[in-house]
Amino acid sequence: MDLGRIGEGLRLLDVSADILSSFAHAQAEAVEPWIGGLAEELGYDEDDLADDVEYARQSYADGRGWGLLQEAVLDAGPPDELPPVADDA
Repeated sequence: MDLGRIGEGLRLLDVSADILSSFAHAQAEAVEPWIGGLAEELGYDEDDLADDVEYARQSYADGRGWGLLQEAVLDAGPPDELPPVADDA
């Protein structure tokens, strides 16, 4: 069975859920069933999913998600310079 880029998409959803949850967005819970469904399709158990979530979080922390985007879209790469992070102030 060809699973295409489901794993890469799952990691993007992991980060999306984290971002939405960080400011208690109403749609944060809506992402969870998608994550569960993709994890099931990939045959992930709880440990596999936890590892995937940690990988996604670390990638986001390291490069604000550009690595995840590059993995998901083969020809994408980070820009020469990342835009500044918005201040919460």
